[in-house]
Amino acid sequence: MNPSGLSADQLSLQARARELAAGPVARRAAEVDRPISALLTDLEARGLLDSTLVIWHSEFGRMPISQKGVGRDHNPGAMTAWMAGTGIKGGQIIGSSDGFRYKAEQQPVAVKAYIDSGL
Repeated sequence: MNPSGLSADQLSLQARARELAAGPVARRAAEVDRPISALLTDLEARGLLDSTLVIWHSEFGRMPISQKGVGRDHNPGAMTAWMAGTGIKGGQIIGSSDGFRYKAEQQPVAVKAYIDSGL
């Protein structure tokens, strides 16, 4: 339980740069696409999606470059995240990174503020 009294569960899929470099990123994305869809569909079918907040985010964003030539380096300055459930309006895009995907440029949101907004 978190301080607000809500329960929180965490599922994670970890992929290292060398694993992504060894196989197409699309294949790795497909590994999570169906389970995420099934989770959201199941929550909705059980009437739980309106009271459940689903948050997906990466540990870090990825730099547009690699210093060592294997995968891309971690980038805490820009990352992708999405939320579903609890009445969140779908289809919104909030913020964007610069042209090099190096840092948040429009409407940056601090990680703590992002987490606090959902919890």
